[in-house]
Amino acid sequence: VIPRHSKLPMASLLESALSRRTEEIGLSPKSIASFENRIRLLCTFLEERHPTVKTIAGFSSDMASEYIGWRRSRLTSRSGTAKSRDKMRPPSSKTIADDVRRFRTLFSQAIRMGLIAADPFKEVRVKIKASEIKAFERPLSDMDVTRLLKAAREFDREDQLAHSPSTYRGMLHDILAFYLLTGMRKEELIHLPWEHVDLEWGKNGLLFVQPVDIKTRVRLGVSAKQAVQISGLATSRQRTGRLFRSEVEAKELLGKSYAHRYRAAIAAAKPHAWSDESNSLLIDVRVQWSQKATRGSIPLSPASRSIINRRRKIASPESQFVFPHPDGGPLKSDLQPLFKQTLKHAGLRDSVRIHDLRHTFAFALRDKGVPIETIMGLMRHQNIEETMIYAQYRPEEGARRIQVLDDLWRL
Repeated sequence: VIPRHSKLPMASLLESALSRRTEEIGLSPKSIASFENRIRLLCTFLEERHPTVKTIAGFSSDMASEYIGWRRSRLTSRSGTAKSRDKMRPPSSKTIADDVRRFRTLFSQAIRMGLIAADPFKEVRVKIKASEIKAFERPLSDMDVTRLLKAAREFDREDQLAHSPSTYRGMLHDILAFYLLTGMRKEELIHLPWEHVDLEWGKNGLLFVQPVDIKTRVRLGVSAKQAVQISGLATSRQRTGRLFRSEVEAKELLGKSYAHRYRAAIAAAKPHAWSDESNSLLIDVRVQWSQKATRGSIPLSPASRSIINRRRKIASPESQFVFPHPDGGPLKSDLQPLFKQTLKHAGLRDSVRIHDLRHTFAFALRDKGVPIETIMGLMRHQNIEETMIYAQYRPEEGARRIQVLDDLWRL
């Protein structure tokens, strides 16, 4: 590297580049934290292997290549919580490749800022081990989608009084279909409120993916035994102003899950919040959520609008969410176990993830000839490279498209 500012410390250079990039494209807090972690790793590498290199002037492409071996030697844990050495392992090649990709982003930004003249990581390559490459193609085929949605419909139609009650009973098909029709991420769909749905826009409507900060009424249902106890408290504590004296008491009567999830609202609950008619506790809670990725809008298709219309017809007036939990708040229980069961019932591979429905959304659009720039906009990506991960080029596509030249040029 031939730097213009040879006395600039490595950390200062990369932090300046990160700050500028954040200003330019609006990185999410999660992305910023990931970049900052990589900066710390690179500085630790220099401290251990090249302690005399204090500024960017002394950092070479050879050192960038050496970083790969050093990174492989450092043990880590996936959760970041493992304390014993025997539970830790070297990072995967994909993780190290992501390190290099982020370093290239920062050094490229520094070049544009005029701080350096070349990227030391430009020629660094990380070979991905065969064992780390998934053996399946992420997009589902049209037949796979048909089988998956059929299995979801069958689940929804099962008797709700059967031995396997579920939070998702009656809306699993709509949830999976909505993922496929909009390309939304899991948390984005779970936290989609009605106020972010505009059915007046265009022909079919528009969804807004943006931070959520709303108040909603939640109905906490309890067993018959718990209802008798809480009803007694509500009657005896009319004068005290509080239904529960302590968090311990709330846990005993409502269960740990409710008591922890709605701690503040339950602590402030008044005796009149209890309803003997429905055997439930009504509380007002504030739901805050911010997406980890880019915000933006998604146009609705006729099929996705039909799902919205269907959900609106059966929606509780108290709930603020399109796909609500039975208590009226956003969905809480993990969908993945049920998704695995649905895959098995549909005869599909169990290695498919919910996020692969987003891959299927992008690939289906690409396969139908939708321009990659349009797909990039629908997926709310910041750059075309990210979109290409989802909507990859395939030789079969080229074989179809290249035939137009025969009709264009009569050779």
